Amino acid sequence: MTVKSLTGGTSYGFAVKAYVNGEWSDPSDKVYATPKACEIPKPAITSAKAQDSSVLLSWSTVSGASQYAVYYITGGKWYNAGTTTATAMTVSGLTNGTKYGFAVKAYVSGKWSAITTADIVYATPEAAVTKPVITKAQGHLYDAEMSLQAIGDALNLNPIKVRKLLITAGVYESDVAEKVKNTFEEYRETQDYKTSILSTANTLQLSKASVTSYLPYQKGVYFPSTADKEKISVGAERRRRYRAVRKLRSEPTEEHLWETVLLYSGVRFKTYSGLPFTYEIRKGRSGEYTKELWIDRREKSKSLAWSSVLLALNNIKKVGEVVNRPKALGDIRGVTYIYGMFYRFGLIDVPDEVKEKMGHPKDRKK
Repeated sequence: MTVKSLTGGTSYGFAVKAYVNGEWSDPSDKVYATPKACEIPKPAITSAKAQDSSVLLSWSTVSGASQYAVYYITGGKWYNAGTTTATAMTVSGLTNGTKYGFAVKAYVSGKWSAITTADIVYATPEAAVTKPVITKAQGHLYDAEMSLQAIGDALNLNPIKVRKLLITAGVYESDVAEKVKNTFEEYRETQDYKTSILSTANTLQLSKASVTSYLPYQKGVYFPSTADKEKISVGAERRRRYRAVRKLRSEPTEEHLWETVLLYSGVRFKTYSGLPFTYEIRKGRSGEYTKELWIDRREKSKSLAWSSVLLALNNIKKVGEVVNRPKALGDIRGVTYIYGMFYRFGLIDVPDEVKEKMGHPKDRKK
């Protein structure tokens, strides 16, 4: 027999009687047992991407969880970064160069899961670094058999940095550089960037700094797959949007949202009241996209901050759920436009009477 409805962690004594010829025997000797407390499943952090003054966290889904709470520790003190129904969150307002520990709790059936030291994942936010570039003309200095030191003196750069620039430009070759490149690329097929650096260093008996110095600079582009629209067909562009939206719905992270937002730049949306609008994302002097959307509704352009879009994303309780009005996403500047975008992306649904004004997803014009 299984005795149920006991309290976990409490010791209980058990005894058994036998019913023989119409009479109960004396109870047996007592045996004691303590049922285990029911543990709430824990979410596991699967990714902690360090960014400028922030860290983007992603974690595994816990069955039955209605929300998640994100915590971070620094200086021996824990802080609550907020709650969300999604499985990702960007923790902002962090100090660059400071190491932070992160952990996530799940809220299941009225109780929060516990946190242990084994659950903590660490990351250190870093300021974005503008990487130097080398021109073809400068690369020709190396072709002319000038030493790295001579080129460094000419460009006022460290010789090691010169070598890295030449590797990036594709004009430097050596046995060591070739070994580092091949080993790193082999590990990169199954490991993340930092782990691949460590594995390469251990395999070749080099320091991490040496391995990094023999690898080309990584261009600072968010999503290399987002080629200029003019260079691909209309059909390819639609397929690319379709794939991005599917990925966003299954995993609503900041990275996937940004990819989708980039792909839908210039596409026609409608607000809650049915007014059409588009947006564009401009590039800065560096040639990279700025984190700001410029709304065009046949009047003066209005800017929409990326932080406002992320705030609305974190306020979505469940992907695809009906959100009755824009303000339900939060008292956010520009939320009327975010509401239209999220409906188009499939992150939210809208009431039937609102669909008459905004249009149905399958009927909307690209």
